[in-house]
Amino acid sequence: MSVESYAEFPEFAGLLLEESRITRIADTPTSVRFEAEIALLGDHALYSIPRAGEIHSYAQVRMTASGQVTWLTDNRDQRVTDSDGLRHLGTFTRCEATGSTWLIEGPWGSVQVREPTWRITAR
Repeated sequence: MSVESYAEFPEFAGLLLEESRITRIADTPTSVRFEAEIALLGDHALYSIPRAGEIHSYAQVRMTASGQVTWLTDNRDQRVTDSDGLRHLGTFTRCEATGSTWLIEGPWGSVQVREPTWRITAR
């Protein structure tokens, strides 16, 4: 079975997860929700000219994956600090699907979601 990056799925069009900042993660046995400042690519509807000193345009977004949630590692009690002093959970280092199972990882931990339905909305 091949591994597919999030970027290959239409729900994630125009999003650059690797350059995003996760501010909160909430979960239940059947969903995981990421609240984040998501970096946007130029073709995204919410894209605007980046603020002074930033490379990307950002939007406040909620990303929810509804499905069977299994935490492989959980480091949500740890925070990282950006060069500008902003404290957050880190970014997404991996968000990919193998068949119907997604693996989402970052400094905050690693979570697997089986057969997710994704909902991505601006906050």
